[in-house]
Formats: sequence, structure tokens, C-alpha cells
Amino acid sequence: MLKIVIRAGGMGTRLWPKSRRNSPKQLAKLIGAKTMLQETVNRVGGFVKYSDIFISTNKKIAKEVRKQVPKISSKNIIIEPDKRDTAAAIGLESIYIRKRFPGAIIASLGSDHLIRSKKNFLKTLNSTYKLVCRNSKYLTCIAVYPTYPDTGYGYIKLDKVVDSENHEELYKVNKFIEKPDLSNAKKFIKEGNYLWNGNMFMWKADVILNNYQKLLPAIYNKLQVIEKAIDTKDEKKVLENIYPKLPKISVDKGIMEKASNVAAISLEAGWSDIGDWSTLKDELVKGKNNLIEAKHIGIDTENTLIYGNKKKLIATIGVENLVIVDTDSALLICDKNRAQEVKKIVDKLEKNNEQRYL
Repeated sequence: MLKIVIRAGGMGTRLWPKSRRNSPKQLAKLIGAKTMLQETVNRVGGFVKYSDIFISTNKKIAKEVRKQVPKISSKNIIIEPDKRDTAAAIGLESIYIRKRFPGAIIASLGSDHLIRSKKNFLKTLNSTYKLVCRNSKYLTCIAVYPTYPDTGYGYIKLDKVVDSENHEELYKVNKFIEKPDLSNAKKFIKEGNYLWNGNMFMWKADVILNNYQKLLPAIYNKLQVIEKAIDTKDEKKVLENIYPKLPKISVDKGIMEKASNVAAISLEAGWSDIGDWSTLKDELVKGKNNLIEAKHIGIDTENTLIYGNKKKLIATIGVENLVIVDTDSALLICDKNRAQEVKKIVDKLEKNNEQRYL
């Protein structure tokens, strides 16, 4: 049986100041009439029953998540009481699924991805499910066929083919490479045996948790305590007591880069991780054209994203390659080519305890 978990607990720091702790990017309408979370739920809603869709989120936004996706049962909302990075979050979703559905396969997907071809995405999701059923020892990445040498994504180097389904091949993974420089990114594209790491996964709940036991025992042992309390009167108390004590580490560093049983399948569906303002602009408006989501008047303005309250005029003269994001409490102006560094601003605000801007 397949259970889909949509991870919606992140803050989206590189899309600050629009994305905040209490209103992160997955709850915003950045690329259409629906929020990114709603788009994600709708995308998989025709593939499995809504009762088979779970959402992993944090307690600050759980109420808004329920409001945005009323088709998802409250029992299927997995709430993290604290932010402990993706290893903890994925471990938590895994024990919930294993406790309630022994033997289940989990598709763990992001809530903030742009996917232009729903048909191709669901085709690959279906192929991956069949491949995981036959090759259940693997932790499988649904990775992305790279179309240009992007330096903002991690890469996955592929090894031999281990199986195929509907003309889609499952590869053994050779290794993971963190965000490369441009020279290496170009090399990876030319060689042709690399994929972008899109942080989409599929695996048996037991298999991923066995890897936690082996590679992250400090997390696994605490998850075991939480798992025993699930669906009992002590669940909330145990979760709130134990979860904040879990070590902070990403699932990539803690599990995927160390495990020997990792495989990958290539996704070609017009995928993009809307991770920063530059990516958003380039995905929605190409070339030197501007992306305007504000009341704006400009002279000699090129390749610029302008996002703001439409009750307030933003005027620009003689600028190019900028990101301008205006909100009620904060204004961001940055070089478009340095948009990934917005996270550093958020880090400084946290260090200075400027909570009102977070």
C-alpha cells in the first residue's frame, strides 16, 4: 500500500520577507491561483485516495494547513512540535505510517515544487511505486533530469541500472554531490549520468527506519519512544517532550549520503524547486523581462523581480538584475545573482533576536 506524505514544515528562508515562520512559502500563492501546498495536494489527489495523503508540518502553521486542505483528515496531519531538520521530520512521518499501516510504502514529497507536467509526474510516481515494490531494499530518490548546469542544486551520480518499469529505469546511486561550482556542474551535464537531487523519496517504512537504527541511532531510539505512544492518551505529551531533543541534521547528510542501498529514478516533468526569488523569476518570466507582482512604474528596468503590496507604488529607474520584495514590515533589495544569500539575512535576524521580522 502507498501512503503519500507531503512535507510542509519548512520556513522557506530564501524567499524572505514574503516567506515567514507563520506564513511560509508553501502557504503562499506564488505561482498560481492556489497555494503551493494546495497545488501539491491536488497533484497527487487523483493518484491516491485523500485518506492516503498525509501532511507533515509544524505547530505554528498547523491550523492554516488544515484550513487550506480540508480534504485531508486532521488525523493525517503530522505535527512537529519543534524544528529539528529533515532527518527528524522524515523519521517522525515514518513511525506514524509504520505504526498505523505496517508494511506500507511511503512517498515523501516536498510541498514547494513547481511541476509543469502533472501527467509525467504521476507516470514516474507510478513507475517508482512498482519498482520499490519489487526492489524494496532500496531507498529510492525521485531525482530530476538536469536541463542546465545549475549550481544551486545537489547532484546524484548514477551507477548501473538495477530494474526498469514502463521504459523508466531504476539506477543504483554512486554518490551524492553537494552544490557544485559552475565548472563541475557543466561537467556533470556533459557526462550525462547525473541527476538533480529534488528531495523526493519513496521507500518502505521499515527500510528507512532500519537505516535510522544503523546510521542515526540517537534519533532512532527517541523515535521508538514516540512510536509506542502514537494513538494513545500519552501521544501529545511524549511527542512534545521527546521530539525537541532530537539532533538537528538533514536526511541527506544523516542517511542518504551514508547508506549503501540507495537508488534513483529520473523525473522529466518540468520540475523546479522554487527555492529563491531568482528561481521564481526565471521560471515564470524568461530573459530580460521583469516579473511584476506589485503596482509598479519603471524606466529602463530589466530582468528584475518586483513583488509588493499593490496599494503602494514601486518606481524603478535604470536598474537591472535586481530582486525587490516589499512587505508591511520589511523591504528586501538584492542582486538577483545573489538571491540564495537571503538566508544569511534570516540567520542575522535570528542571531539578533529580531523575531518580529521572522
